Amino acid sequence: MDIHQLIWSLSRISSSINEERITAEKYLKWAESVPGFSLTLFQVLTKSDEEIPAHTKHAASVIFKQTIVREWDETGGDDHVIRITPQERKYIKENIALLTVKSSVLQRDQLGVCIRKIGDRDYPEEWPEILPQIMSFITSEQRDLLIPGALYILRNLCKIYHYRTPESGRRDSINQIVDATFQFLFVIFTNLVNLNTTSAAEMLVLICKIFVSVTQHGLPPKLMDTNALVPWMTAFLTLLMKQVPLEQQPTDPELIAKWPWWKAKKWVGKLLTELFNRYSSKFFEEDEKSTVFGPQFMAVFSSQLTLNFLNLLVRDYKIMPDHTNHVCINFLNATIRISSTYKLLQPHLNSFLTEIIFPLLCFSAADEECWREDPHEFLRKEFELIEDYNNAKRTATSFIVDLFNVRAKANLNPFMAFLIGVLNRYLSAPPHEKSPQQKDGALLAIGSIANKLMRLSEYKKSLDDMLAVHVFPEFQSPHGYLRAKACWVFSQFSVVEFKNPGIFNSSVEMVLRLMRDSELPVRVQAALTVRCLMLLDTVEEKIEKILPQILEEFFNIMNEIDNDDLVAALEMIIDKYQEHIPPFAVNLCDRLAQAFLRVAADEDDDTSSLTALEYIKTIHTVLLSISKMPHIFPQIEVVLYPMLIQTLKSEYLDYFEEIVRTMTFITYYAPTISPSMWTLFPMIYDAFNEYATDFMSNIHTKTVILY
Repeated sequence: MDIHQLIWSLSRISSSINEERITAEKYLKWAESVPGFSLTLFQVLTKSDEEIPAHTKHAASVIFKQTIVREWDETGGDDHVIRITPQERKYIKENIALLTVKSSVLQRDQLGVCIRKIGDRDYPEEWPEILPQIMSFITSEQRDLLIPGALYILRNLCKIYHYRTPESGRRDSINQIVDATFQFLFVIFTNLVNLNTTSAAEMLVLICKIFVSVTQHGLPPKLMDTNALVPWMTAFLTLLMKQVPLEQQPTDPELIAKWPWWKAKKWVGKLLTELFNRYSSKFFEEDEKSTVFGPQFMAVFSSQLTLNFLNLLVRDYKIMPDHTNHVCINFLNATIRISSTYKLLQPHLNSFLTEIIFPLLCFSAADEECWREDPHEFLRKEFELIEDYNNAKRTATSFIVDLFNVRAKANLNPFMAFLIGVLNRYLSAPPHEKSPQQKDGALLAIGSIANKLMRLSEYKKSLDDMLAVHVFPEFQSPHGYLRAKACWVFSQFSVVEFKNPGIFNSSVEMVLRLMRDSELPVRVQAALTVRCLMLLDTVEEKIEKILPQILEEFFNIMNEIDNDDLVAALEMIIDKYQEHIPPFAVNLCDRLAQAFLRVAADEDDDTSSLTALEYIKTIHTVLLSISKMPHIFPQIEVVLYPMLIQTLKSEYLDYFEEIVRTMTFITYYAPTISPSMWTLFPMIYDAFNEYATDFMSNIHTKTVILY
């Protein structure tokens, strides 16, 4: 293969000149099927930056990664052509480690994926040289230059074992890695933790990640001894409590979260939490040795871990980013259920709740900016489950919920007194002295423990007064987030019995009115609150009278934002008022089908598939509501047909089963199978032959028989 032609094509792959870009793409498409392609790419990557521009080498690294991921497992494609020959494989495995340690960060990221792919298939039997190569870098006289790359390679090699369980029989070689490298990693770690450079923090992150991967399913034998583990735990706690060099911290809030020193604290906190959770659990029985080791681990480490995490939060919670606060609070949450660690925590809990947890619950300046500048992003953060893993506010909420579920006796009354004090101060303060952010935090805390409060007689009897005085007035707050929070709190306490039904009824009216609020997050929360209220007998008739308007408001909101909770709420309303749905069935199905096609086509949104499935399930609920009215189905078919014909394409495979079910409803309940529906039958047959083989049983039982 002509390396010069390859370099030219790589340099033009992103060219703004169409002719050059198209020529480059065609050449690369042809070249990828030619034996020697991967080796020639590798040779391009070994060139110096003076010989080849950085952007060309980056393009080469990306295509090299794609080739390795696609072809390394194959000994021959469908055309029986071996695209990476044994000689090429041997050369790549012998040289990729050295290339990685010498590469730029951009290229290293791509090569790391290659190392994992090659290692997953070949290590250790067919790639024994990689571990000695790593050790040669670590012990080299030039180790200061080589250690960052060596740690990166080791991290990717160990990551292979992160999800391999002991039962898989493929974790034995991890012990060889630990035996060979950990004594050196410990020395490197203890030296780095005393430095203040960004590169030191980056290497500490890598070592923590290595430790997490090798201990994911239990400590290796070399560390299954408290005496062997003490030096490591001491080093980890040193990093956890280290005063970070704040003068080097970026000023951009987004960059602060990515700053290596905070990431190092996050990862060391994560690994310590995982060790604590594993060996504090009486249900953890990895093997007989682990069962014995657990109590020893707790006896030696549990107290100092608890106090160090607590002290770190007390000292630094105001300056630490969300993900680091999340890890620390998550650890302390794990200590609540254990008697010995709870006793250490308990004397500090009152101040911990009021001075650390409560401020994290309050509506922050960042929340306010996001609410104002990008309400869609604000709602995404509110509802996406993945946010739980880095969101300190959610972790703080979980902490108080868990604390009061198991340790309410000593802690609930003082904290509730504090929260009521916050609400009373807000109520009595002049407008310019009120803190709506603190009131939002107090309402969040009270709403989060609603189930606990409603079970306790001392609180249950006064909850309606609390709602009337402190919550319902916020339906008319000038602050949108307090209007939304009032709706949410009402939904949490919706089953409370009111001594004055008039207050309850007027509050329901306010929630219905807020579905037309000027601010999107308020409208969304009001709509979700309606889902809770409609389950109450006292509200059912009220909603029934204005059902068309409510359905219209739901669609108006869903036209602005795709949210699976909203669609699920609409489905519940349709299911609840089935007997009143037929007059709206055709219009509902039409709008739901259009919404489904819009959301399903959005490949950039990771949550769109969940929302799209909710739309189809809601269509099914509508169809069930008219199942005894076959005369409506021909009209339903007309509005659903475009969706059905569009989704019988391979790119909609994720929805195939639900689409088949939709066709089943129509073919079963309609008076006859129309010519239009018959046109779908050969499409189902083609789908089975081409891409939907796994769905054959469903196609057979649900649809083919009906046809």
